[in-house]
Amino acid sequence: DTLKSLYIKTAQKLKGSDRRQFMAEVVKGLGIGGQTLAEREFDTVETVLHFAETLTFKGQRPVVTLVETVYKIGVKLIQQAMA
Repeated sequence: DTLKSLYIKTAQKLKGSDRRQFMAEVVKGLGIGGQTLAEREFDTVETVLHFAETLTFKGQRPVVTLVETVYKIGVKLIQQAMA
């Protein structure tokens, strides 16, 4: 719990790409299943999506949507398929 609160406090102090990079490194550091564990720690997928919506890049907020489709490794999508 102490480490979790440290991660949360640190993420809240960071902005933009530094914040995203920090969060990615934390998830990567959690190892296999890290993304799932991070989602669980954030309580719900909705909480994670809301958090992602609050991030900014060059003053702009991202368009955040949940993609539940599972693709085979190595499959590349064209831009229209991602829209």
